[in-house]
Amino acid sequence: MEKFYTQIKKFDQLAEQEDYYAALVAGQEAFEILLYSDDDPVVVEPALIGAIDRLQRFIGQLVQLPEIEENEYVEEVLAQMKAELSAYIADESEAEDLGMAIVELARLTHYLKGAADYLKMENLPLGQNADPKLIIAVQEDGSMQLYGRMAEDGLSQEEAQAMMQRFQQLLSPDAQESDLSQLLNLAAQLMVKGALEEAKQAYWQIQEQYPDYQAQCQTGLGACAYYQENFEQAIEHYLLALKAGESEDRCAYNVSESCQALIFATNDRNEKMKWVYFFKEHFPEIDQQFELD
Repeated sequence: MEKFYTQIKKFDQLAEQEDYYAALVAGQEAFEILLYSDDDPVVVEPALIGAIDRLQRFIGQLVQLPEIEENEYVEEVLAQMKAELSAYIADESEAEDLGMAIVELARLTHYLKGAADYLKMENLPLGQNADPKLIIAVQEDGSMQLYGRMAEDGLSQEEAQAMMQRFQQLLSPDAQESDLSQLLNLAAQLMVKGALEEAKQAYWQIQEQYPDYQAQCQTGLGACAYYQENFEQAIEHYLLALKAGESEDRCAYNVSESCQALIFATNDRNEKMKWVYFFKEHFPEIDQQFELD
């Protein structure tokens, strides 16, 4: 366990400095040493429990950053880890699923590292922008959903074609389901970089080959329609996503954005109120306030 604790010491120092990316890298490496190293057997002891607690607290802090969305998957993993740690502290014999909770936290850390790598590639360091142009949500299958403002420079036609070529290779008849996260990420990258028609084509193709992912695809299609200022079509896609299993909170937020855009687009008071009532009809439990003027 010596290598693990040495790595944890490095993680602790970086986390204290609020160097989020470096601390995340160090945390992921600590999990890899703990779970995959054959040098030392894992000993469940107070020092290990303390280290895991600090790691889960850091991940909880990380997902509060503006660039990362704290979704249901993230909440479930963190809640499970907290529950198992509390159970172990109260009575070691009660923490029956401690090992599995650690594995799931390690998996989430790995996914967040992938999201942080993408943000770094886009010159968006973690925790340094209160209003980032891009927000990433990690999913249980390892895929990412990207939200935010389109890049002003966009993609050249050659870059878009190259990304679509890569997409088609991954979507070939011989494709494995493990390629799905890459497909979703490529579609999202096309969207946020402004290649909206290519992104729409990608989402439709993913949905056709992987119908279980209709919710994510319809959300992506809704975002494309929103960026194209086709707000009513965006709402249609978002409601289809809700029907297919997308979270109500996320759908409500997306629909409210489109309703607000439609309200701003008209001077007719009745037309404005139409979209206020439309939202309340579909999301009666959500108290959403709209600007009418």
